[in-house]
This record gives sequence, C-alpha cells and structure tokens, in this order.
Amino acid sequence: MHLIILKKVIFLQEIRNKDSHSLQTRSSIIIFVIVLFLIFLTRIISFLLFHTIAELFSIVIAFSVFAIGWNTRKNIESSLFLILGVSFAFIGLIDLLHTLAYKGLDIFEGYDANLPTQLWIAARYLQAGSFLIAVILFNKKINPNQLVIFYTILIIILLLLIFSEIFPVCYIEGSGLTTFKIVSEYVIIGILLGVILYLYKLRKEFARPMFNLMVFSNIFTIFAELAFTTYISVYGVSIIIGHIFKIISFYLIYLAIIHKGLEDPLNTLFSKLKHSEETLVMKAEDLERAYSLLKESEEKFRLTFENASDALIWADTSTGTILNCNHATEILLERNKEEIIGMNQTNLHPPEKREFYKNLFKRHVESEEIRSDEAEVITKSGKVIPVTISASNIVVGGDLIIQGIFHDISKIKKAEQKLKNMVSTVSHELRTPITVLIMSMDLYRDRQDSMTPELQNKIIETMERNITLLKDLSEDILTISKIDEKKMELELSEFKLLDIIMDIVIFLKPFCQEKNVSFNIDIDKNIELKGDNKKIDQVFRIVLDNAIKYSFEDSMVNINAIDNYKSQSNLVEKKDGVLIQFKNHGIGISREDLPHIFDRFYRASNVGDISGTGLGLAIAKAIVQLHQGEIYIESELGKSTTFSIFFPKIN
Repeated sequence: MHLIILKKVIFLQEIRNKDSHSLQTRSSIIIFVIVLFLIFLTRIISFLLFHTIAELFSIVIAFSVFAIGWNTRKNIESSLFLILGVSFAFIGLIDLLHTLAYKGLDIFEGYDANLPTQLWIAARYLQAGSFLIAVILFNKKINPNQLVIFYTILIIILLLLIFSEIFPVCYIEGSGLTTFKIVSEYVIIGILLGVILYLYKLRKEFARPMFNLMVFSNIFTIFAELAFTTYISVYGVSIIIGHIFKIISFYLIYLAIIHKGLEDPLNTLFSKLKHSEETLVMKAEDLERAYSLLKESEEKFRLTFENASDALIWADTSTGTILNCNHATEILLERNKEEIIGMNQTNLHPPEKREFYKNLFKRHVESEEIRSDEAEVITKSGKVIPVTISASNIVVGGDLIIQGIFHDISKIKKAEQKLKNMVSTVSHELRTPITVLIMSMDLYRDRQDSMTPELQNKIIETMERNITLLKDLSEDILTISKIDEKKMELELSEFKLLDIIMDIVIFLKPFCQEKNVSFNIDIDKNIELKGDNKKIDQVFRIVLDNAIKYSFEDSMVNINAIDNYKSQSNLVEKKDGVLIQFKNHGIGISREDLPHIFDRFYRASNVGDISGTGLGLAIAKAIVQLHQGEIYIESELGKSTTFSIFFPKIN
C-alpha cells in the first residue's frame, strides 16, 4: 500500500515540477558560470586570493557531501554515498591543509612549496581511491563507525609521512615537479578512468541525470590532473586551469549528490524501482497481498493504525463524518479523539476554505485511485498547518469508508521559503556590482580611444570598488554559512583589549584620513579579554569600519571600555565582563531602521551610495553571541550612533 502511495506521489510531483525543474537548472548553471568568472577575476587582484577562494569552494562542497552521506546512511541501502561522504570529509581536511600551506601564505614555517604539492597528491589519491572503492562496494553493507576509524587512521598515517618528510618529494624549488609527482598524476587518472568504467557497468542503478553528472565530474577531475603535470612554478597558468577544472568537477558532484539528493529525494531513493517495471509490479503485488493479510488481523491492523507517524482519519463516504482517528491526529489537531470523532471532515480546515475542501472530499470519494493533494488544517488553538492528504477508499468491517493520511509539511514549506529568500537576496546583492562591472567594461571598450585619462581612471576605480564588494560579499556569505551550519568554533586565548583596538585603528588610519576622522581612545591598558582574538578583531573592525563610513567629515570616534561591568540583559543572573563602546558623530539611524539593523542584507534607508554588503553587523552579532555576549545600539538620527559590545568573563 505504501509503495503504491509513493508511486503516485512521485508521479504527481514529476508532473508538477517538470517545467520548474528545467528553469531552475538553467538558473543554477548561469549562477555557477557567474561565480566561476568572479573567482577567475580574483586572479587579477592576487594569485593567492584566487587559489584560496578556489580551494575553499571545493572544501565547502567536500564537507557538504560528508553531511549528506552521513545523515542519509540509514535511509539508503547502497554504501556509495556513505563511503563518498566520509571520504570527502577527510579529502576536504587535506585540501584545507594544502590551502594553508601554499607558498606565499607562510603559515607552516620551515617548509617550501613541496609541502602543499605533497598534500595535493595525497588528497587526489584519497579522492580517486575512495571513489573506486565506493563503486566497487556499491551494494555491500559498510559499518559507518568502522569506516570513520579507517579513514582517521589513514589520514593520520598520511600526515605523519608528509610532515616527517618520509613521503616522496613532489616538487623541487627551481626545477619543478619530480618524476614521482608526474607519475602519480597519471596513476590517479588511471584510477579515475576505472571509476568511469565501473560507473558505466552500474548505470542502471542510477537516475540518468545523476549518472551523467558523476561521470563528467570524474572527467573534469582527469582534465585537472593533466593540467597539474606540466607546471614549473606554483603560480603558473596550468595551476589556474587545473583549479578551474577542479571547481567544475566539484560543482558537478554538488549537483549529483547534494542538489539532486535534497531536491528530488524520492527519485534518488527509488531509482532502482523506476528502472525495473517488472520488479516494481511484482513487489507491488507482494505488498498488496501482505496488506490483505494484514487486514485479516484486527489487532495488528489496530496497532499499525494507532502507531502511524502521520495522522490517519477514517470518514463516512456519504456524509464526511469522522469515524476514527489515530494518536498522531490528536497531536496534529491539538484535540483528543473524543472531540475529533463525530466532526465533519470539512471542519478540519480553515472556515473560509471549507466549501473548497467539501468539493475536494467529493472528488476523493469518487476517485478509484489514490489521490494526493496539498491542503491546510486548523488546530484547536487556531493555528493553520500545511499538509499533504493522500486519500483512498478502503473496506473496514464490510463498509466502504475513505481513509485520509495527513502529513505535516510545515517544516518543508518553511525550508523552501527560507531557501527562496536566501537565493533571491544573494542574487539581488550580486546583480548590482556585476551590472556595474559589465556597464563599466562596455563603456571602457566602446569609448577607450576617445575618453580622457581622468574618465579612464574613474572607470577603473569603479570596477575595482565593485570587485572588492563582490569579494567582501563572497567572504561574508561564507562566514554566514559557517554560522548557520554551526561550523564556527572558538579558539580561546587571553589578550589585551587595548592592543587589539590599536592594531585596528592603525590599519584603518588611511580610511580615516579621507574624511579627516580622528579617534579618542579611553581604555585601560590592563583590561584583558578571553575569547577568540581573531573573531573579536573581526567584530571590532566591522563596527569601526561602519563608524568611519557613516561619520561626518572632521569628526571624532570615541572608544571607551568599562571593566567589571554588569550585564544589562534580562537574564536572571547578571554576568560580569567588559563593556566596549564605539560612538561616532554622523548620519545616525532612524527609529524605523533600528529594529532591523542586525538583519542580514539590511541597510538603513539613509546610507545612500555608501558601500557595504549588509552582512557585517549580522556577522558581528553572531560572533558576539558565540562568546555569550551582547551587542546593542543607540542612535540619534543626524547626530550620533553608539555601539555597545559586552563580553562576559569566560572561565
């Protein structure tokens, strides 16, 4: 019975989503091409910036693949996604070390360009080998905990070999790649070709789009590996080409495993059934026979009915009177069974739509097949909940009744709306700087010969400013995603408050000179904070940057700190800590804007053309809250604004 219901749900879902899916696919490709172009543009600013952003892109995807593979391990029979998910977590870890060790960042002292090259080769061996193991063990049962232990031991061994300089040399300064490095790239390519052949043998096990994406992902990885067999300098053109191919490869993995796995889970989970019609029919017949036997056992049937996770309601086909319901129905409607039984089914819905649901009930009764529709039910407290109703006519005790399965989809609706809002907002924020860049490039190209040097410089400054805005926006979005996924962790240490403030003031001095803004700092040199100094530094930079941008010319920014300050929150226990205040004299914030000033992408109505991403204060608030602190704001429009940040004393 459940299989038939799922089959109908899939069929209806495919009809409803056919046109929208094509549009979404085109939009995704366009956005990806734009992002890829923006990542390539960062090469103009700095090769290290390009390399870091390109690697972080693949690292985020790697950890996302791990999250999906790990959290769906109980629902998917194949071990492919489990092995890929776990392995990609460790691949992402090595790629992160490779990014941090890259020549020019100078994070790992005492090592040259050989270290990131060794880490690269180790990650690619791990990626290719894991993919091969995953397809070979496609239908094998794998213990998740043992798999994690295996990869943990393997990663420890690899890192010990690399950092103890036992691992073969891959790059020699001045001469380029070693034979081991070049041979390894071709070995990895051979493994990936084996993966493609094995995927072809298993093609009937996958939905066609997912199969194509996984194959092309491996093909682009092969292209990337070929590019990494030719370079001499770690800043060479082939490095850029290789990373572009790697980004495309990981994007295809994203589409295949994350995008397809989350957007269309039913098609993913039941792709085997869709490829074998005869098997599907046989299983459906078996389930129908099992269901018939189940109906003959009254006790078993009652237990199944009562313990179902979805709300089940039986109603009279002629009058619509509710005859029975299970416990899940009581929870959904916030009513006990005695209240529900005897009600007319139309009274489950909002009053203004009951005539519509009355006609829908008639269509359910007249239908000989299972029908599935989206609807709304109203609880005893008046709350309206979106549901899907799967209705069918069944025989109970010789009487024909209608059974409705009510599945709460409120979380799905909220998630869909949140995703739509996020995509819409990010697209809107990206559109403005991209449009300015395109217009500036068109103007520069069309009128280059006739424009004055002053106009040329102005256009170049405009392009640089919008490229910087895109970079800042991408970094802020990455930070926000870490906060949302709860991946931002604190590295606590003790430091002097005055030291960190002075460092920021010195850094911002060139920006202050443009408006002749000065600082008045009143902070005791002995005040100490305990927290993540890098993240607290980020908070202070965000606040001070805002203070300068929105200050009047020839004004002053006052910075003071109060030690042993009592928290002003409404918590029962007041906290001891340090209060830091930043007061500027400038345009201020209106009363209407103040409640929204920490909302993502929100910008006050009076900022005009002053640059900003609209994410800074949201990031600052999240970091302060991670430290169990508070941030609040007071402002007088057209006069001044004071940011107050409280950090409790952390043991």
